[in-house]
Amino acid sequence: MKSLLLWRLGLAHGVADGATGWLMGDLLLTQDPVQGAIALLLYNGIAFGGQALTGLVVDRTNTARLAAWGGLGLLALGLGVAHGSPWMAVLLAGLGSAWFHPGAGAIATHWAKGQAAPLGIFTAPGVLGLGLGLGWALTDHGNILPGLALGIGWIGLGILPPLAASLNREPPTCAPRSGMTVLLLGAIFLRSGLWLALQGRYYPHLGMLLALTGAAAGGKWLGGYLGDCWGWRNWAIAATLGAIALGVSPHWQLHILGAMLLQSTVPITWAAINKTLPPDQTATATGLALGLAIALSGIWLLPAINLATVNW
Repeated sequence: MKSLLLWRLGLAHGVADGATGWLMGDLLLTQDPVQGAIALLLYNGIAFGGQALTGLVVDRTNTARLAAWGGLGLLALGLGVAHGSPWMAVLLAGLGSAWFHPGAGAIATHWAKGQAAPLGIFTAPGVLGLGLGLGWALTDHGNILPGLALGIGWIGLGILPPLAASLNREPPTCAPRSGMTVLLLGAIFLRSGLWLALQGRYYPHLGMLLALTGAAAGGKWLGGYLGDCWGWRNWAIAATLGAIALGVSPHWQLHILGAMLLQSTVPITWAAINKTLPPDQTATATGLALGLAIALSGIWLLPAINLATVNW
């Protein structure tokens, strides 16, 4: 039962990121390269950088489902105004993502009960949806299908079973440790930079990008299980070293396997951050693990941007 509910929540994650992928792809097609880079950086800052703050609000008000539901609604509005007002679309999509992920992530953490595998079930459809949405846009398709998918996800979130009065997870096995949290965020930052470099190497080769996102989805799903079986630290270290070794290879097949290994650490670092924070900060932990450190990795886009050329 719990696994089915997690897959339903993961489906909502997939359609949310799929809508974002379509919007970003559409902007890359309709805007010049510099404006496209600005749009990506703006979305990155709002959607990922804002998650720690929205996570704090969700934790304080215990409104995880409302945040997830409202976030999908904002994403739908962003799709609706994409062609008439692209910058407003980026703002709405960024805000929608910033609210959806901490809200849905807090629910996933509640059901995970301290394990990494359930978090992998939640995260895997997200990167897959992102790739499919991007591909749908880059092949010059409209926003009807992403909009319908968002509607399905919105309805699905609305009929989830009642949650406990509090989404606080089980008490952590160790006292909250801010130093360990910072180290984990640093690891996520480095991983996100490697992932961004890998994607940039093959853009705009759509087939390879889809292969990378498929591998990443599989890695996230498997990584949680492998981490729970073999130990979080053991698997995270082995997978990261393996991903780096494969990433320097000249063969694209090995890059796909490297992407799978790299992304397999995502549910582990998220679960580990959960352990380092107080038990009433599940949404904040999600915002840190899936948001803030990833937003900081967007600095790698800065060299490609010349603000003087942007048509505001």
